[in-house]
Amino acid sequence: MNNQEVFNGENRNGNLSDFFAGIYRWMAMGVIISAIFAGITIYTNVFSFVFSSTVFYYGLIGIELLLVIGIQMIIRKVTPKVATGLFLLYSAINGITLSVIFYIYDIGTIIPIFIGAVVLYAILAFMGYNTKTNLSS
Repeated sequence: MNNQEVFNGENRNGNLSDFFAGIYRWMAMGVIISAIFAGITIYTNVFSFVFSSTVFYYGLIGIELLLVIGIQMIIRKVTPKVATGLFLLYSAINGITLSVIFYIYDIGTIIPIFIGAVVLYAILAFMGYNTKTNLSS
């Protein structure tokens, strides 16, 4: 899929449903990666390292924001592999910065939220793939 196809809302088959289903699959994967990195951060020494310095923590948030802005600026110029790598990096850093939630709240209340988000994206991907209605609106 080239960038022009993405901007036109099409994919290899020209099917808009496939395009939206792909978006939801990527979002589900991003949530899963964020959850994994949040879990790794909270249950290892990484948590104490990240949160021992407010400068380091806010630096991570700054990197996260720079990634969002930077990806938007270069998305038309990078290869799909680079774009995928940047998305995975963003998801991982997002998980690390959000791991403080695991410290504040009980794990029994957090896991259902992550599972619910993944299930929601999976359902939307399924609906996006199977619906015959124009989903662009």
